Amino acid sequence: MSIIIPHKNATESVEKLLRSIESEISNSEVFVVDDNSEEKEQIILNEMIKRYNSWQNNFYFLLENKGEFAGGARNTALKLLTSEWVLFADADDYFVEGWYREVSNFYESQSDMIIFPPTSFNSSAQAIGKRHMPYERILHPSSLKKRNGMEQVRMCMYPPWSKMIKVDLLHENKILFDEVLASNDILFSIKAGLKAKEIEVCENTIYCVTEGENTLVSTPSVEKLKSRIEVCKRVNEFLKENYPNYFKKYQFSAWGWYKVAVDENFTFTEKKELLEKITEVNLPLFPMLRKKFGMTRLKAKLIYTSDKIKNFHNN
Repeated sequence: MSIIIPHKNATESVEKLLRSIESEISNSEVFVVDDNSEEKEQIILNEMIKRYNSWQNNFYFLLENKGEFAGGARNTALKLLTSEWVLFADADDYFVEGWYREVSNFYESQSDMIIFPPTSFNSSAQAIGKRHMPYERILHPSSLKKRNGMEQVRMCMYPPWSKMIKVDLLHENKILFDEVLASNDILFSIKAGLKAKEIEVCENTIYCVTEGENTLVSTPSVEKLKSRIEVCKRVNEFLKENYPNYFKKYQFSAWGWYKVAVDENFTFTEKKELLEKITEVNLPLFPMLRKKFGMTRLKAKLIYTSDKIKNFHNN
């Protein structure tokens, strides 16, 4: 078993994650890949890794990111793996008590991927969070019984965490993370889900996602949203070329990310910049409208020039 953790200026939270690993597992490889943290954070992280290695329970490796962003950090370690299974974790999350007991039950599995329903914790409210809920619904037994239940598992479980993945599946199919500012994991997870011959879903939780004020999800910006829009384009291109039936059903649109800009009160200039990006990559803004009413592809350029949308921006 190997565990890959991208890290950037998060030594306080990554300590909690490493404790949750060290307390339950032994003789495993833990790769912490630093993505250009501040110097003081690098010093703290280096001392932390030395301390954990001194206990001689697991093998901790501190690596320098050879690529870009969190996707590059994950790829840096992924290319080095020789283990049979890999788990991914984010530096501000942690494994829940008893997680290794659940994972070890699947060491001899012939499946390519084992998926566990995650949970989440809101550190500001000190209560259960919401980030896990969409994935919990997909993995619920009632959802899995539906005709497209496992199809949803393959296509819509976007995060890499809370999954055991066969390393051979990733290496043989050359599946890597996008090295982009945001949404580096979506195409990775879709490719792995579609390439996996067998996927098992466990009913028990092993992983907790932490909601906070300084995450990519909670601090949107024009550049992050543009990155997400670019990834949507890549997903559509991949599906259209390799899985046309899935492309018809799961084509990505830009509306979800554009709505973030509206909800977060981005300026008129910022929303215009996003719409220009949407037009540049030829991403539909409302694919559901097109499917329901038979419309031709709605381009953001046309939407932007609509008087109603202009008034919507000003409001």
